[in-house]
Amino acid sequence: MVLPRYVRPNKTFDQLSFIADLKTAVRFLDDVLDANVYVDQVIQDTNRDLRRIGLGIMGLHDALALMGVEYGSPTAVEITQSLGQTMASVTHEASTELARKRGQSETLRKLDTTRRNVATLTVAPTGTTSNLMGCSSGIEPFFALKYKRRVGGEYITVIEPTFLKLMTKHCGDEEKARRIIENLDLINAEALEAYGFTEMARVLKTSNELSYQAHVNMQGAFQRGIDSGGYKLGNAISKTLNLPKGSTADDVEAAYLLAYSQGCKGVTVYVDGSFENQVLTTEANSPASSPEPQEAPTEPAVDTQQPLEFTGPLLTAEEVAAQNRYVRPGRLSGYTDVVELTDPETGGRHKYYVTVNHDGGKPVEVIVSAGKGGSRSHGEAEAMGRLTSLALQSGVTAQEVSRALSDIDAGLFGSYERRLVRSPAALISVMLEQAELPEASPSPEVVGDTQQTVPATKIASPTQSVGCPQCGGPMRREEGCSKCSECGYAKCG
Repeated sequence: MVLPRYVRPNKTFDQLSFIADLKTAVRFLDDVLDANVYVDQVIQDTNRDLRRIGLGIMGLHDALALMGVEYGSPTAVEITQSLGQTMASVTHEASTELARKRGQSETLRKLDTTRRNVATLTVAPTGTTSNLMGCSSGIEPFFALKYKRRVGGEYITVIEPTFLKLMTKHCGDEEKARRIIENLDLINAEALEAYGFTEMARVLKTSNELSYQAHVNMQGAFQRGIDSGGYKLGNAISKTLNLPKGSTADDVEAAYLLAYSQGCKGVTVYVDGSFENQVLTTEANSPASSPEPQEAPTEPAVDTQQPLEFTGPLLTAEEVAAQNRYVRPGRLSGYTDVVELTDPETGGRHKYYVTVNHDGGKPVEVIVSAGKGGSRSHGEAEAMGRLTSLALQSGVTAQEVSRALSDIDAGLFGSYERRLVRSPAALISVMLEQAELPEASPSPEVVGDTQQTVPATKIASPTQSVGCPQCGGPMRREEGCSKCSECGYAKCG
């Protein structure tokens, strides 16, 4: 539900239209459960038995700003809780009506509920979707009012649509508003205040400008709202509490205790500057506006009129390559994952054993095995592993290899580390991406059809930070997930 679409020009919320759309959305999501094609019979039976759906919201901060309400204020908390209460009661009634018309599973009857769906509400991470809809993500505040996003090989300036709308209303002309925003360093509420836009500064505070109490109060308000009435129909709420740089362990503890007291079921805390090389995606810190690096001291000038004298024999290309060739030690540490990919045409399952070994904290060897020795799939898998290893040992970074393999589609499907993979190459891509992330040891969770993990040693330091695996751009923490502000990639899918 895109909340700013329900804010009227007179700064009121169109409650009647919102309720009507909630009922339609519940019916639509229930229909999706029957329209879906499931990869596994157990998954299909479970989904169609419990019929769990997750109707959520996005653009909460946009809606509050358009109504002239400050995010995190007592009024905002009251509106947010009321919004959750409305969603809880309406979706419960809509699901109960569907149960009367379409029936109810035996499992739900045993749970003593009148609904057709075991749960109806959630606040999922909506980073990419909210970008498409031109609003803030979920119940999160704005990350920045203006920032840089990479499109192709160049950076473009992105202005939050609600910010532009409010500035246009202030100026009376959109083109004039754009010129003001582009010419002034207006990336957050503090900058707005400095330039005299006091009212906009009040309602457009960004995530790092808000206290953790404001973050917690908003999450708690919506949680209490959807939990009201005793309907027990809420799933998880995705939200990140941003703490300023220099926050202590006591500050983090206080944030968790406050979240507990507010009725939050879970909370993600991120302290600004927790990662080394943290890259902000606001315009002032984007690569496009960074100062040029200072030139390194130059070597003494060479007289180009005089022939160069060589003191040793010239080396051939083969001899240079031999000098730089990686020498594998006798023992390497790493891990092996076993993942099954399914062929949708035949229903056959192909099991792949993929090993990533490290030397000095970096992946240097990939071994892929599939099928029986001598088979075509076994030969192709072995060749893929050898070529990947050769690239890593020749100085190509794991991220570069990962990007090259990520979009290869072989007509298969499965999942690994909560990521959809459609080929053995894409599986290697995800493994190499994970290999350079902090705490890179893979978890023994079920992915795809089956996954078995041999525990690995830790690869990266706890503070290591890496860029986006798709475009190499900066990552930011939002909704409990690492996201790229430039291409929209999200680590959690």
